[in-house]
Order: sequence, then structure tokens, then C-alpha cells
Amino acid sequence: MHRYQPFKRRCLLGATVVVADIDLAHARETVHTLEASQSTALAVQTDVSCAAALEALVQTVLARFNRIDILVNNAGLGLFRSVESCSEEEWDRVLNVNLKGPFLLSKAVMPILKAQESGAIINMVSLAGKTGGIVAGAPYSVSKAGLECLTKALAR
Repeated sequence: MHRYQPFKRRCLLGATVVVADIDLAHARETVHTLEASQSTALAVQTDVSCAAALEALVQTVLARFNRIDILVNNAGLGLFRSVESCSEEEWDRVLNVNLKGPFLLSKAVMPILKAQESGAIINMVSLAGKTGGIVAGAPYSVSKAGLECLTKALAR
């Protein structure tokens, strides 16, 4: 399944979607698919682990569409390694993409949603966050457990 497939149905219902990806070609491919379904979509290259890049993303979206109704934190990096076989750099990269990115982007979008008095943040968690990596690796599982806790904290 294409990694943006869950959002295609929403687009068919008339949603405008910004596809933000570190791989601009991949984002453009997704936008092309969405536009073929009569959706409005924009591809933007960004690095979800970089606060400045995410602030720029939010400003780009606001400049183009004047609002943000739903943020879907869907970026994810799977690394199937045990604690013993995972380097510090690999650990940091997975947690930066899977946990720090949603934290930073949610933090940037929350004031906008509050000012609009509407909106939602959806975080894509995983069963791996509950199982501790029975199938998935340790860094991925830890990042998804953290994301589940972040989701609960954001809801308060």
C-alpha cells in the first residue's frame, strides 16, 4: 500500500492536501495521483526532524491556503534493529523523524488551530509501540510508544 493511501479517500471527499516529504519526487508523485482524482494538492519538500524546516512548511501552507484544518503526522522511519545492533546515529534518526517531528509540527500548528477554534491533529501510531518490538525494531517501537504518549498529552 502506498504510504499516502489512507488520505486519498479524504481527498476524494474534497479535502485540500499538502504532501510534505523529504523526497520531493515522491511527494509530487502523490500529488499527481491526488490531482487525477480532482483533488487540490501541493507537494512540499521538508525535513520533519528540523524545526526551521517545519516552521517554513507551516508558513508555506498558510500563505497558500490561509488555514490548516487537519495535521496528519504520518512521517515514519522504520529501522528493524535490536538495541544491541542499533547505533546512536540510527537511534537518533528514527526518533527524530518518528517522535521529534510530530512534536515540532504539532507545536507549530497548535496556535493556528486554537486561533481558528477548530482543527485536529492526527498522529499515526503503531501496535509496535505497545509490543516493544516483537516484529518491529527497538528504535521504531520506542518512537511509536512515545508518539502515543505525545498524542495523549496533546489531547489534554
